[in-house]
Amino acid sequence: MNRRKWALCCMRAEFLPNSELCEEIAVNRDVELAKCIDALTKRHQNLLLYGDRGVGKTFFLRHILHRRLEQSEHSLVVVPFRVTGIRAYDPSDSAAAFTRAILTNLCAHVWTVLMGHSYTDLRDSLGSSDGELSVAGAEAKLLRRIYRQLMFAERRAVFDDSSAVGFSAVVTGKRDQRRQQSGRQSDLLPFEFFAFLDEITAKILPSFGKRRFCVVCDDANVLTWGQQRDILERHLDVFSDGRVQFLFVVGTHSWDRALNIPSNFEARFALEGLAPKDIQEIMRRIENPPAVTFPIEAIERLCDSFGRNTRHVLQAAELADRFSVENGSQEVTKRALDHAIAKLMEMEREYEEMVSRMAASDKPDVRDGR
Repeated sequence: MNRRKWALCCMRAEFLPNSELCEEIAVNRDVELAKCIDALTKRHQNLLLYGDRGVGKTFFLRHILHRRLEQSEHSLVVVPFRVTGIRAYDPSDSAAAFTRAILTNLCAHVWTVLMGHSYTDLRDSLGSSDGELSVAGAEAKLLRRIYRQLMFAERRAVFDDSSAVGFSAVVTGKRDQRRQQSGRQSDLLPFEFFAFLDEITAKILPSFGKRRFCVVCDDANVLTWGQQRDILERHLDVFSDGRVQFLFVVGTHSWDRALNIPSNFEARFALEGLAPKDIQEIMRRIENPPAVTFPIEAIERLCDSFGRNTRHVLQAAELADRFSVENGSQEVTKRALDHAIAKLMEMEREYEEMVSRMAASDKPDVRDGR
């Protein structure tokens, strides 16, 4: 059994080592791929890709990128962006930091991918003048200026209440109003976002034969649905303007999607879990011939147990396969399936408990599941 491929199929798709492996084990998604690429490249629409956790959204996204959106439209610059990274900009309010995070990622992508420079050179520009840097060119100089402005930390004076002498001093207001400086990044206003974007689009992209950006926002599953929706609703002007396209991947559960998804995403696509026959085909591609026979009835039972959650079904199939091999069976048995289902459900309970603990320890960024 090719345990390496099993592990790669079962883990989150962003950790796959290369896009070729995505192509190798991708099954029965050609219709969905064609619709998504058409919406992004021919109709120039924002696309919202949504579905339950584990159905294969990130894997599908990697498949789209492997098909290369840039090949369908050469003037398009595709910028991958992990939504969870915005916490580094403002841990207390992820949605407010979204626009600044997008622009800094655009700068980093243009600098490294289009210009071919090292990102460390761009970071070094924060503390250096243009004359001290070896990278030359009007476009590089402009991009460094924009990047510096985006990364500039606003300095503000605050009172240090902890310097008060005793509880009575706090109550009576007799506190030491010693000022200290603390850094934070100011929120980026919509007109500022578009001003920076227009400079990059008009003055830098044409030099590389490009005209516009498509930002691929993934990994939103790690955020609560309330946090995901907060980003979508608070930046309606950014999503609806049209100067930059968005492919936003959202993890959902059982809710009325028609009432909750903002209307500025002209194209919406719900990704469902793969059918049992498609999962059987993935398993055949992982190992052919298989060490253990896995009948379609066994896969159907796993799909029934995990609601066609593709990743869970593959994980359970791997556990059942391993159990069968260890017990000398050439065909997966009911006992092996029972073991796999129970084991995976236990792993999922532990995962959910871990997520709950993390959410409880990060209360400023948890919005009561709105």
